[in-house]
Amino acid sequence: MTDFSDQNFTYTVAFPSNILRFSSKCLTRRRHNSIYGLPVNMSSLHQSCYLLLLLLSSSFITAFSSSEVILGNVRSILNKVDELKVCTRYLSEYREASFMCFTEIFLSERVPDSVIDIPNYTLVRGDRTIESGKSRGGVLCFFINDSWCNNFSIKQKTCNTEFESLAIGLRPLYLPREFTQILVTAVYIHPKANADNVRDQLKATISLIENSYPDAANLIMGDFNRCKIGDIVPTYTQYIDLPTRNNNTLDLCYGNIKGRNYKVKTLAQLGSSDHSIIHMSPTYRRELERSKPIVKTRINWNEEAVDQLHECFECTNWTVFDDQNIHDTTITATEYVKFYVDVIIPERSLRIFPNGKPWVFKKLKSLVYEKKAAFSSGD
Repeated sequence: MTDFSDQNFTYTVAFPSNILRFSSKCLTRRRHNSIYGLPVNMSSLHQSCYLLLLLLSSSFITAFSSSEVILGNVRSILNKVDELKVCTRYLSEYREASFMCFTEIFLSERVPDSVIDIPNYTLVRGDRTIESGKSRGGVLCFFINDSWCNNFSIKQKTCNTEFESLAIGLRPLYLPREFTQILVTAVYIHPKANADNVRDQLKATISLIENSYPDAANLIMGDFNRCKIGDIVPTYTQYIDLPTRNNNTLDLCYGNIKGRNYKVKTLAQLGSSDHSIIHMSPTYRRELERSKPIVKTRINWNEEAVDQLHECFECTNWTVFDDQNIHDTTITATEYVKFYVDVIIPERSLRIFPNGKPWVFKKLKSLVYEKKAAFSSGD
């Protein structure tokens, strides 16, 4: 949270720290006013708010709408909380992560949230219960960055001796318009689990989520051990191709967004865990940026061209089109009129951008530009 104070107003704005650092750096240099179109007579307060809103409405949103992910099998999180707090404070990979997903945290309902609380992150747990039949090991959790998302809900939870899953729905502060929300499912599969049973359970979980939220971006991640699920999700892409435990790739991430949308690298293990931590930074480009403008051709019916076409038709001897066959007469006359329209009436090309609104017509744009120019001139 950041406060901006003036003589009569106080603004409290919740922006990601990345944007605030960028805006403060720009505002320390007066020459940036001309670059961002800031009026010279605008106070520092209003310059700050103006620039922040400008950044939020520009392509800078792309970096903050995508999700940086930390994924790993920590093998008990209680003895690694202090190290994790240090990482989230001093290491940019952890500090700027949108959310962190950990498997095998070894927690039960008897452990309160305050024991593993991390500043600026919200904890979502999927603990083992008495009904699950598990007495040790397993369980999943998420740490969600408060500056990235504060609107989330638990969609599904499963815990048994062979398979665990925890699905959450996320509505970040900034989300590409092609997605309604981001659904993340954490998965842990026991090394000695029956592969067929686990695959059936996972398939049912994925089908339930996909049918309930067809327009959402789906991520399925966690420790799959040696269970292969590629044939269950044939339309998904597996993003992790680095070894996560010795020379084996056990921690995987599947997504329903086609292409290599994440740049993956490994980080050092947390404590004595035998799995490397996976950092995934997004390379996804919004559909708005990938779509090219559409070029359309329209006829420009100006007064001069219309008068010229009118004179042409007045000089036409229409009796030559008389024919006993009304069908032939209609076709001939229509082609004649079309020919002179194409010759006399000029055409103009229009570029329609994917973010263009049909109700924003030319006159409205000109009024917006006039208002902006009047504001910049101090009128």
